[in-house]
Amino acid sequence: MTPKKKRPAEGSSNDSRAYNPLDLRVLAENMARVVLEQPLHPLGDVPSFKGAGVYVIYYTGDHKLYTTISSKNRDLKWGQPIYIGEAARKGARKGGVLAEGPPGPALSARLKNHAQSIREVEDLEIGNFWCRYLVIEDFFIPLCESLLIDRYTPVWNKVVDGFGNKTLGVNRTGKQAISMWDLLHKGRTGVGTGARAREPKTRDGVARRVQDFL
Repeated sequence: MTPKKKRPAEGSSNDSRAYNPLDLRVLAENMARVVLEQPLHPLGDVPSFKGAGVYVIYYTGDHKLYTTISSKNRDLKWGQPIYIGEAARKGARKGGVLAEGPPGPALSARLKNHAQSIREVEDLEIGNFWCRYLVIEDFFIPLCESLLIDRYTPVWNKVVDGFGNKTLGVNRTGKQAISMWDLLHKGRTGVGTGARAREPKTRDGVARRVQDFL
């Protein structure tokens, strides 16, 4: 009778799946879990506070493009974000993630900016948007945001890029560039009638891309 081989003890040198608390994936999972444990707030009523970090936005309305998203968020299920983002302190993208000093209201200002964008458009109601957020040390913000986006693939991250960008940009012709979000949801301040899209897209074309994605 052939003796059974002993299974290596968990955490031994032969266990390729040994738990590493400093592994980037483990750190990201821990931060994402804490983000998702934060209380829900109406997006239109976020208080002012200091700090940078990560946020998650949910939609519960009846817009025909987003019914599958709404159905996953009603009855306190909160199963599908429509957008996930981050707000770093000023200068963090230029090598300032280890800088000392107060970060300012980066996170709350970003959420208020998004709320204002939604208030300005014709086919969305701010009362149908909710959010949760977490102040995080600057160094970990991109890691946490990336994992959450990979996990939930929110449509406003993956398809309708451009939500919340108050500086809408200028294309090579000198005319203001329109984001796909602004093509789909019209009315935001700063999007002129003479503006051109970055590519020859139409509102119906963007809507079809959203429908196909969802």
